[in-house]
Amino acid sequence: MPRLHQYLGRKREAVHDLDHGDVIVGRAAPARIRIPDPLVSRRHARLFRRDDGWWIEDLGTRNGLYVDGRKVERAPLKEGARIVVGRHFLFYREDDAEPGLQAELEAGAAGPQDGEEKATAVMSPDKLREIQERIRDRMGAHLVWRSTDGAKTIPLRRDRLVIGYSSDCDLELPGWGLLVKRAAELLCDVEGTWIVVALHRRAGVKVGGAATEMRALAEGDTITVGKHTLVFHRSVAPG
Repeated sequence: MPRLHQYLGRKREAVHDLDHGDVIVGRAAPARIRIPDPLVSRRHARLFRRDDGWWIEDLGTRNGLYVDGRKVERAPLKEGARIVVGRHFLFYREDDAEPGLQAELEAGAAGPQDGEEKATAVMSPDKLREIQERIRDRMGAHLVWRSTDGAKTIPLRRDRLVIGYSSDCDLELPGWGLLVKRAAELLCDVEGTWIVVALHRRAGVKVGGAATEMRALAEGDTITVGKHTLVFHRSVAPG
């Protein structure tokens, strides 16, 4: 049975079964898929089934509907499609065998009712793109760099990231790096597994506090390069 996996950030909020008829996505009743987000219209989008599969269409929203990074009025849904409504992602999965959560959210579970009566917040296209890029980076594989200035997200958008102390590194760390210019690199193999490789024996590369020359990374692994700490987060995928 096809399903939509609903995410806010890296948290999966619900799994919605697409089992019959039209399905309305919106902020308020009578939407079957309720998303309490001020950037989502009361009636934001409609999912419907045709002979060639499930489709989605915009219901005249002011903030728009996006499928796989492209603003659409109407689009077919293919396996793994990413639908963006407001600050939320909906992943489309075909023949999903995992038991779904109930599609309908009861009124009390969707947030304060008085908030639903407020007008939909409207943002400029540039601001919406900025929000969507930030969400995409947090949902994709990334590093969180903890420093005295706070936490910074480093997206892993390619299959290789070089960490070191010179300007030709993808991630340049503060420090002199007189002996070590290129300290470590992260590589993504064909199966999507990220691996950290120490590029210099004096780089002080550790994973989970243990010195390492090469190691596959798991969700939440802490990588230490000298005095700097990075936390690895894998890409979010439904299921």
